[in-house]
Amino acid sequence: VLVERRSLKTLGEKSAAISDDDARAEWKKWDYPVHPGFTERMALNAAKLYIALRGEVDSDTILGMGTNCLNESRS
Repeated sequence: VLVERRSLKTLGEKSAAISDDDARAEWKKWDYPVHPGFTERMALNAAKLYIALRGEVDSDTILGMGTNCLNESRS
């Protein structure tokens, strides 16, 4: 098992650069029930993060990815 750490800040910047239209297209592929209070902005942000994470994958051998928002909380 190899754990590779990367910057959450950089991932957030990549995520923010993704267009709402691209995020909306990704979100439409998903068929998940959501809470009535779940807004379109929340959905688009989730899709943007997913797209940004998917862009980090450079191998078929990656079996999982995760984020920890506390990594850079002291900066």
